[in-house]
Amino acid sequence: MRLTLTLIILCTTLLSNAQQQKLIYLDDNGRSVSGKKAVTLEQHVTINDTLYEVNTYTVDGPRSTSIQYSDPKAESLNGRYITYDRKGNATCVSLYSHGQKSGTWSYLTPTHRILRIETYRDGKLIAKKDSTQLNAEHQRYADSIKNLPNAPQETESEFPGGPFGWLHFLNHNMRYPDHAVDKNIQGSPIVAFIIGTDGKVETDNVYLESSAEYTLDTEAIRVIKASPEWSVAMQGGKPVRAWKKQPIIFKMERH
Repeated sequence: MRLTLTLIILCTTLLSNAQQQKLIYLDDNGRSVSGKKAVTLEQHVTINDTLYEVNTYTVDGPRSTSIQYSDPKAESLNGRYITYDRKGNATCVSLYSHGQKSGTWSYLTPTHRILRIETYRDGKLIAKKDSTQLNAEHQRYADSIKNLPNAPQETESEFPGGPFGWLHFLNHNMRYPDHAVDKNIQGSPIVAFIIGTDGKVETDNVYLESSAEYTLDTEAIRVIKASPEWSVAMQGGKPVRAWKKQPIIFKMERH
């Protein structure tokens, strides 16, 4: 279950919305330098007491990696590990558990389609499926239930007020970051997130499927995490988690 409405954030005046982030600026040799001399920056985020994230960016450009750790020194891989291409599109969304490959690893095309999926347990590959196999599985499932008299019913999770209510919330809470305004930076981050069985956004499961620039990305993620409760998705009469995807276009329009 996915939401794919596109929100366009226009900027006609300077808007104040300073975000407190721990940023480390680096030169070509990985040495800490001032922002003016940097080519790379690291954004260090504390998600909770046991989950820390380091996002690496080209200065004023998109992410190259997003890596989660269980310690503030970023030594023990634990959580999502995402790589991005030069345009900021995710190429692999994967997981680590206590330093070992774990769960589902999804490899994506530049257009965000799944190329293949690998499944790991305790660091070992236990299954692998390409896009052809995945599409065939989906079709077999759809064919198996379409003629059943008691086929499981699905109800998507929905924001109060429906799609227009969701866009109203985003429009009234999203702000164009000052840094991006000053640098005339535009872009289109795509945020992936999950609505849990309690109707709340799972704040630990919000990530970028496509990156634009760190201030635009950070603002997009901030607002998604601030979302009020949604109605709960239902499948076969039971509440289920629902995946969503929200593209956001930050665009300059000066008069």
